Amino acid sequence: MTARLRLFALAGVLLASVATAAAAAPTAVLGQPARVDAAGLKTERQSYPTTDALGAPLEDTAWRVVRGSGNCCENYLSATPDGRL
Repeated sequence: MTARLRLFALAGVLLASVATAAAAAPTAVLGQPARVDAAGLKTERQSYPTTDALGAPLEDTAWRVVRGSGNCCENYLSATPDGRL
């Protein structure tokens, strides 16, 4: 395949991808109204051993744990840039 033909094929694939993404874009934003309240729950820091993908030990990984927040699937958490939840 010549370089020019490859370029046209790539352009066609990109154009089709953009057209598909535009057609699949949602037309309305869905959601439920929310109320954000201060929870005042007890938090603590816990550390656990960590390994790399090959199983070699690394430094312990620390996690911020929030107690008494209910079912884990009902919680929405976000993190600050320094890792605080």
